[in-house]
Amino acid sequence: MKVRFSWFRVSVFLICVFLAGVFIFVIPSEKPARLLTVLSESVLVGASLVVAFVLKRSLVHPGIPAGLLLISLSVYMDLLQSITGLILFETLAVVLSIIAAIVLLYYIVLHVRNLRIMIIEHETIINGSNEGVILRNLKDNTVRFNEAARKILGYEPEELKRLSIYDIVLPQELEFHGEMMERVMKGETISPYEARYAGKNGKEIDVQVNASLVKNDKGIPDYIIFAFRDITRIKAMELSLRELNRFHRALNEVVTEALESGLDNNAYHDFLFRCVEAFPGADAGVFLLKEEDERFHYVAACNYDFEELKKVSFATDELIQANSDRVTVIKDYAVDYEMDDERQRIILTAGRLGEIKSTITIPILIDGKVMMYFNLDSLKSSTVFDNPEIQEIAASFGRAVAVLLSRLRLERELNKQRELLERLSLEDPLTGLPNRRYFFDYSARQIEYLRRMGEEMTILYLDLNDFKGVNDTMGHDFGDELLKEVGKRLNSICRSSDLIARMGGDEFVYVLPSTGKEEAAEVIKRIRNSFKEPFIVENKSIYLSTSIGVALFPEDGKSVRELLIVADERMYSNKGRTNGKTNKSRIEE
Repeated sequence: MKVRFSWFRVSVFLICVFLAGVFIFVIPSEKPARLLTVLSESVLVGASLVVAFVLKRSLVHPGIPAGLLLISLSVYMDLLQSITGLILFETLAVVLSIIAAIVLLYYIVLHVRNLRIMIIEHETIINGSNEGVILRNLKDNTVRFNEAARKILGYEPEELKRLSIYDIVLPQELEFHGEMMERVMKGETISPYEARYAGKNGKEIDVQVNASLVKNDKGIPDYIIFAFRDITRIKAMELSLRELNRFHRALNEVVTEALESGLDNNAYHDFLFRCVEAFPGADAGVFLLKEEDERFHYVAACNYDFEELKKVSFATDELIQANSDRVTVIKDYAVDYEMDDERQRIILTAGRLGEIKSTITIPILIDGKVMMYFNLDSLKSSTVFDNPEIQEIAASFGRAVAVLLSRLRLERELNKQRELLERLSLEDPLTGLPNRRYFFDYSARQIEYLRRMGEEMTILYLDLNDFKGVNDTMGHDFGDELLKEVGKRLNSICRSSDLIARMGGDEFVYVLPSTGKEEAAEVIKRIRNSFKEPFIVENKSIYLSTSIGVALFPEDGKSVRELLIVADERMYSNKGRTNGKTNKSRIEE
């Protein structure tokens, strides 16, 4: 059964003891000395009982209140002896005093020992914790730190003694700290919160704090305990992960864009700028591409003078990467200082070599060979790329870019093949002039346009006179070479707006947009004048003439075929009106 303690009950108890003493001992007493003795012993008995009851409900060992009760009983026996004069009561008082002294001495020693063990265990638990613990005494505002707190904050034990809680909390965090303390003092249960503490030499430390209030046995707030752990590395990792996620998103975007548009010079620059912007710690960067001369050339630069860097190239053995096929972090740039004076000057000025603190170089391998180096530079820190996670991200980035470039190379080859096939389908393979198909497509588009504009167009149909005689005399190979020369000459006298096409055999056609009869006559005159000069094939001079038929849109026809029929008829009509001698070709050595 617990004895509830209150000052009212103690006061009532003492008054009762005093009145009992007066009633029992004072009234029959005749001597003042005896009266004083009785009163003092009565008070001592009452005080001992009160102390025993108070201690019984405290944290002391239960044997101590028992010893005090024995002392009270001993005093009571002594009181009885003084009244009755019996030796028995005095003997009992002495025996009880000896027993009480032994009990009190034993249990006080035991209590002190247990208390010491409890304090040691308490200190061991607190100091052995991985979490920092700060005890703030609300009475005198003093602060105690455990060993983990000292290590986290970076102070020596003697330095901690001079600190208050406001030396730990950053100035910008004081308002937030005050709000948390108000909530704790109100008895609210608050979840662990994040804050920033000030370590030694102004070092800022991200911490997660759990604050709780400790009250004494009277329910009065006594301490605030701050248990905290250092989450600086965790926060840095979270930031790094956010940056890497941002980099991955940016990488996916630029790779997608590159796949859609291809990588030309502008795309290389856009690609590089996006990567530098997204890659953690990067301030600048370059693309070095191995070109057909087997040297590495700058094809893009971010935050450097690209126009100057384009003048520089490197042989494989001159590279600072030493032809490495692995992601490498470079901090020693001695190789670059061994370049010839001109290249070294450009690298120092345009490439800002003296400002670079660290470089992460990413090789791009295609078919097992290094075809490109992608360099990302830090102009601020020499350790920013030392994180293995950063290097792994760089390696995966290199693989992604290698796949991208391989695919783009394949697409380029396919595009070239398609362009070649398209060109071959629209180009005469012998002369390189547009062929019959291209002529019809082009002429149809021009007719549609000129019809809307209300303008004219002229078609000239040309046939080489007596070309068969040259073929029969000199052979078909010679005739083919002659057709090439004819095509070149006809193309040379074309206006930029005109089209000259080979229809097949020795027949050619001109399309003259926005051209009427008078302008067409001038073109025909230029053509005939050009044929006055011989064509040179295999050191032989060949003199040729041509018959020309003219058709005018829209006067002679509304479609390409109609115009071509009219021009073809007029060309043969023109050929028939000339005499045989004029139409004959001539070959001279």
